[in-house]
Amino acid sequence: MEEGSVTWRSAAGSLLRHNVRFLCALGVWPPAAPAPRAFRALTAALMALGAGHLLGAACSVYACSGDLQLLTLALSNAFPVFSGLAKAALLVARHRRYSALVGGVDALRARQRGFCDADPQLAAALRETRRWSVKLTFLFYSSVLSAMVVWALMPLSVYPQVRVFPFQQLPWPNLTREPTYWFLYVHQCVATFFFCSIDMNTDCFFATIMAHISMQFRVLASRIAGLRLRERTQKIKLCAESEDVSTLHGDMYNEMCLCVDTHEELIRLVGLLESLMNPVAMLQFLVGAVSSCVVLFSATYSPDSNSALKCWGSLPLLLTQLFLYCSGAQHILDQSEAVAMAAYDCAWCDSSSKLKRALQLVISRAQKPLALTAGKLYAVKRAAFLSLIQATYSYYTLLQNLDN
Repeated sequence: MEEGSVTWRSAAGSLLRHNVRFLCALGVWPPAAPAPRAFRALTAALMALGAGHLLGAACSVYACSGDLQLLTLALSNAFPVFSGLAKAALLVARHRRYSALVGGVDALRARQRGFCDADPQLAAALRETRRWSVKLTFLFYSSVLSAMVVWALMPLSVYPQVRVFPFQQLPWPNLTREPTYWFLYVHQCVATFFFCSIDMNTDCFFATIMAHISMQFRVLASRIAGLRLRERTQKIKLCAESEDVSTLHGDMYNEMCLCVDTHEELIRLVGLLESLMNPVAMLQFLVGAVSSCVVLFSATYSPDSNSALKCWGSLPLLLTQLFLYCSGAQHILDQSEAVAMAAYDCAWCDSSSKLKRALQLVISRAQKPLALTAGKLYAVKRAAFLSLIQATYSYYTLLQNLDN
């Protein structure tokens, strides 16, 4: 698959228009090709901002290492920022391959658009997929924005007489003096907002990609299944006109060849998705499970009700991030297997030998599961989400025992 460059302008007609433009606004997706110098400077500044925040988080963790409740509260902010910084680095380093992934999804949509538009049910399903992806992207972004505004203003309204930092409490008293206090206060708010937004919008990007790929598998399965009805209709017509059915077999074989080409393109696209998503999914699984554990512990045992409220508010988002990967990968697996069933149910008994070979090719290839993995070690599917929930609760129980 050719590597291209999707920009702010070229993404106007893309299925992932909103995802690409949000990542452009967050400074990790170049708005033009080649990337403007000012944009590269902005990206470098954001990376430095995130590294500085993690350095402060490390100091905060070291200062409260003797108190498990304060330690987990400090880690509950450090983990999402670290995850966002790592995902931003991967996006910047592999931008052309990410662009190729977006271009591949749009190319498949264009290839199957005629068949999809001709089927009202498929057209409605595609529109629903697009609406879902747009709603998901805006919902996550608005959730992060609203949470950051509330959390950033909370120390100023709840503790007006005490200089408390919004996310990481630094151990040195001289940092609470002006103007250092306000500089660090704004630094924590900006870094947390940007990297939590990058963290969640990267997840939305992959969730949208998986939704559209599974939709294209569904369209392909419908195309192959439609050959059976098409054959019956055309046979009745040809028999009534006393014509040879060889023309029908030739047309069906040509259509089946197009389906095989589309299936191969889908398999290549899933392979590209796997290569780009598996390090991100592994990172999200590791960070998400541990982060959910410390957030749950902080929400349960934190003596500060405002900190506990922050933790309870962020816990559903963390679990949703994990579920997006597992659910999207499961849909691709199910729809890719449905292609094999559609080919098997097709009218192959009375078909030509060429068509039978083409159907055998599709069946044998579609029976090989297109499973996405996390780090090429862990299969991403719905069962994995339940395993992560169980692991999170196990870690939570371990922290309870340590605290006791």
